[in-house]
Amino acid sequence: MMMGLGMGFGSFGLLFMVLLWGGLIALGIFVVRALFPQGNAPVARREPSATEVLNLRYARGEISGDEYHSMREALRDEGRQR
Repeated sequence: MMMGLGMGFGSFGLLFMVLLWGGLIALGIFVVRALFPQGNAPVARREPSATEVLNLRYARGEISGDEYHSMREALRDEGRQR
């Protein structure tokens, strides 16, 4: 009785098994990537700094140029004191 690779199918059996397992692994990777896309990973959000809020308010027109400059100077002075 002769036992070889591929359960009696010779080289074709070995090639078939390699292709079968390779295909199953590739299919598994495809399914996992489809279920968990990397582009939708949650991103840690941070609160905007006081300067960023001030810049946004000025850009939206909520405060005048004079108010903006005085508030910016106040923020700089506060930062220097820390």
